[in-house]
Amino acid sequence: TEPGVPEQVIPIRMRGKPRHNGLPPSGSNELRSRQQLMRDEGPAFIEELMDELRVRHLGAPPKPHDGPGPFERLAAAYAAAAEQGR
Repeated sequence: TEPGVPEQVIPIRMRGKPRHNGLPPSGSNELRSRQQLMRDEGPAFIEELMDELRVRHLGAPPKPHDGPGPFERLAAAYAAAAEQGR
Protein backbone atom coordinates (compact mmCIF):
# COMPACT_ATOMS: atom_id res chain seq x y z
CA THR A 1 0.00 0.00 0.00
CA GLU A 2 1.24 3.47 -0.81
CA PRO A 3 1.98 5.52 2.31
CA GLY A 4 -0.88 7.81 3.20
CA VAL A 5 -3.27 6.44 0.56
CA PRO A 6 -4.63 3.08 1.73
CA GLU A 7 -6.16 1.88 -1.53
CA GLN A 8 -8.64 -0.53 0.03
CA VAL A 9 -9.91 1.74 2.82
CA ILE A 10 -10.44 5.08 1.08
CA PRO A 11 -12.61 3.82 -1.80
CA ILE A 12 -14.91 2.01 0.63
CA ARG A 13 -15.24 5.05 2.90
CA MET A 14 -15.74 7.41 -0.03
CA ARG A 15 -18.68 5.48 -1.41
CA GLY A 16 -20.86 6.47 1.55
CA LYS A 17 -22.61 3.13 1.79
CA PRO A 18 -25.62 3.04 4.12
CA ARG A 19 -24.82 1.88 7.61
CA HIS A 20 -25.35 -1.73 8.59
CA ASN A 21 -28.57 -0.83 10.41
CA GLY A 22 -30.17 0.29 7.13
CA LEU A 23 -30.16 3.99 7.92
CA PRO A 24 -28.98 6.37 5.20
CA PRO A 25 -25.64 8.15 5.63
CA SER A 26 -25.78 10.96 8.13
CA GLY A 27 -24.47 14.46 7.71
CA SER A 28 -25.51 17.64 6.05
CA ASN A 29 -27.17 17.82 2.65
CA GLU A 30 -23.88 19.14 1.32
CA LEU A 31 -21.94 16.08 2.49
CA ARG A 32 -24.64 13.69 1.32
CA SER A 33 -24.48 15.34 -2.12
CA ARG A 34 -20.82 14.38 -2.34
CA GLN A 35 -21.61 10.80 -1.37
CA GLN A 36 -24.33 10.69 -4.01
CA LEU A 37 -21.94 12.01 -6.66
CA MET A 38 -19.45 9.26 -5.81
CA ARG A 39 -22.17 6.61 -6.00
CA ASP A 40 -23.49 7.97 -9.30
CA GLU A 41 -20.06 8.25 -10.90
CA GLY A 42 -19.05 4.78 -9.72
CA PRO A 43 -15.67 3.05 -9.51
CA ALA A 44 -14.11 5.14 -12.30
CA PHE A 45 -14.62 8.27 -10.20
CA ILE A 46 -13.05 6.62 -7.15
CA GLU A 47 -10.02 5.64 -9.23
CA GLU A 48 -9.75 9.18 -10.61
CA LEU A 49 -9.96 10.51 -7.05
CA MET A 50 -7.26 8.09 -5.91
CA ASP A 51 -5.05 9.24 -8.81
CA GLU A 52 -5.53 12.85 -7.73
CA LEU A 53 -4.66 11.98 -4.14
CA ARG A 54 -1.47 10.33 -5.37
CA VAL A 55 -0.60 13.53 -7.25
CA ARG A 56 -1.30 15.75 -4.25
CA HIS A 57 0.25 13.64 -1.52
CA LEU A 58 2.83 11.40 -3.17
CA GLY A 59 4.07 13.60 -6.01
CA ALA A 60 2.85 11.21 -8.71
CA PRO A 61 2.58 12.66 -12.21
CA PRO A 62 -0.94 13.86 -13.04
CA LYS A 63 -3.00 11.83 -15.46
CA PRO A 64 -4.78 13.71 -18.24
CA HIS A 65 -8.55 13.96 -18.09
CA ASP A 66 -11.30 15.84 -19.86
CA GLY A 67 -13.22 18.46 -17.93
CA PRO A 68 -13.08 19.19 -14.23
CA GLY A 69 -11.18 16.86 -11.94
CA PRO A 70 -12.69 14.88 -9.08
CA PHE A 71 -12.12 17.53 -6.42
CA GLU A 72 -13.71 20.19 -8.60
CA ARG A 73 -16.74 17.96 -9.18
CA LEU A 74 -17.04 17.26 -5.45
CA ALA A 75 -16.82 20.98 -4.72
CA ALA A 76 -19.50 21.72 -7.33
CA ALA A 77 -21.84 19.12 -5.79
CA TYR A 78 -21.26 20.63 -2.35
CA ALA A 79 -21.88 24.17 -3.61
CA ALA A 80 -25.07 23.16 -5.44
CA ALA A 81 -26.44 21.48 -2.31
CA ALA A 82 -25.51 24.49 -0.19
CA GLU A 83 -27.29 26.79 -2.64
CA GLN A 84 -30.43 24.63 -2.51
CA GLY A 85 -30.38 24.79 1.28
CA ARG A 86 -30.57 28.59 1.33
